Amino acid sequence: MAKRWTASVTIGDISYEGDERSEEAVAAASAARNAFMMLKLPGWEPRSSSNVQIVDKLHRFCQERGIELRFELKRKGIPKKNLSYADVSHALEDRPKKHYAGPRKNMSVVASSSKTLPKFSALKIANHTDDWISKLTSLGQKFDDIKVRDQGNEFTVIFRKLQPKSFKGSSKQQSAKLAYEWTVTQLTKPLSTMECIGIGIEGEPRMSWQKTADCCLKAAKQLSCNHLEPLHEDDVFAAIIMRKPEGTAKIISIGIGKGFIHGEYLDETGSSIIDCHAEVLARRGFEVFLMKAINDNDQILQKRKESHMYSLKEGVEFHLFVSKVPCGNATLPPQSEDRQLRYRKEASQIGNGICEIETSQRENSDKLHLMCCSAKIALWNVVGIQGALLSCVLEKPVYLSTIIVRGGNEASLKRAFYDRISGIGNLQGAYKVNEPKIISLPETALKVAVKDTAAKGKYAFSWNSGTEGDEDFGGMSDTITGKVLDGDLCITKKNLLKSWNEIRPNYDKYGNSKKYATSYMSVKEIFRKYCLEKRLGKWIAIPKEVDQFSLVQYLL
Repeated sequence: MAKRWTASVTIGDISYEGDERSEEAVAAASAARNAFMMLKLPGWEPRSSSNVQIVDKLHRFCQERGIELRFELKRKGIPKKNLSYADVSHALEDRPKKHYAGPRKNMSVVASSSKTLPKFSALKIANHTDDWISKLTSLGQKFDDIKVRDQGNEFTVIFRKLQPKSFKGSSKQQSAKLAYEWTVTQLTKPLSTMECIGIGIEGEPRMSWQKTADCCLKAAKQLSCNHLEPLHEDDVFAAIIMRKPEGTAKIISIGIGKGFIHGEYLDETGSSIIDCHAEVLARRGFEVFLMKAINDNDQILQKRKESHMYSLKEGVEFHLFVSKVPCGNATLPPQSEDRQLRYRKEASQIGNGICEIETSQRENSDKLHLMCCSAKIALWNVVGIQGALLSCVLEKPVYLSTIIVRGGNEASLKRAFYDRISGIGNLQGAYKVNEPKIISLPETALKVAVKDTAAKGKYAFSWNSGTEGDEDFGGMSDTITGKVLDGDLCITKKNLLKSWNEIRPNYDKYGNSKKYATSYMSVKEIFRKYCLEKRLGKWIAIPKEVDQFSLVQYLL
């Protein structure tokens, strides 16, 4: 029997081993396939890609991003040998294409890193290939728990409580590259793997609100770290927590942010994030979570055969945590008799997340206006947190059971969230003025490991449960332009419409799709009229043109 070859393909600093093969080039192709499978790289087509195609795709992927690609062959009894991409490609060209039935069970990863480099981290590293020394130094300047020592042609990194790790390459830039790659793999982590995401323990009679707040902080810190940005002391983060009847609870969506885009950056494609405030991002993440729960037939839902409508199972609750008092009425002292809605006005000077707060009775059309978070939470306590689209398939609106705020006054929070709208009547069906339990926790300064404050408030971050691959690391957007900076953020209106069309295919425009939720839209109009009649103020909506996009334009 002929001796067989085993190959490993090295992408940057991580190696992936293939299955044993009788020919060198085929063994190299096997390693390339396994790399595709482990990294979930784009272009993976297990039933249509030949050996030549899969090696070529991997080569182009690395070449476009400046990542070094190496093949190493080994066979018992002879020294290891290296092959270039050209060597492998030429050797494979004369071979016939074969149908591929999937990866072997004994697929393994070897080598220089203690953990497999996720696709998210690989791409983040690959997109930073200009000056590795500057990139590494920047991480040390941003994070207080990362210390970088420049020792000539060698770099030593001290990351949190881990032992110092030294890196030495063929040049100073290569040493910095190796140190940078290792540091990024330590910083980034899929949020679903974090223990803090699961808060409750089965059988617990009640939730510990302080424990909930601590878990939300840990998750928010990791979410910002995943995008190589630290969480700052005055950043606002919010989370929605789901609690099941048996007592288990987990964080299902997180938002970090406190700004909104400038008017000149409004687009009509649904691809940007308009309101980057933490509460709004967390609520939008909840919508994505619920849409995925419907598509996946999640056990938290039950479907009525006769109506094809969904409802939450008895005992499923949702709670909102906010790290700071929501802007607007909730910030006023408890003795204040002011019940007016307030809006945020785009600042005249460009700044990181800066906006002015005014009463909604004053209008100024030269700047973009968005309602304050206190007003939006009041609206959610009437129409629910599920949004218009999901109202088309849910028997009842989904209301928050609890709102936990760090640093708020309980009386002020109640006034802002439901007391001032308690007189609303004539609501249809199961709609009501919801009065969630209000929990006010002591205000404490965030203990965050950050030194550089230049990017403070410039970015917004979002994550929701049920995501896989890249999305499990969360997404990042610019608070001034609304542009998505990392990946295809699932909470954009465009992606919400995509998720919705998986439930109810119609390919109508986003704004038109919401009109089908007749009860929801009617109750929302009742809320607005009540605010006008009681002189609470006028509800200011974003321009209608922003919602006049459809998925058809992306399919052409």
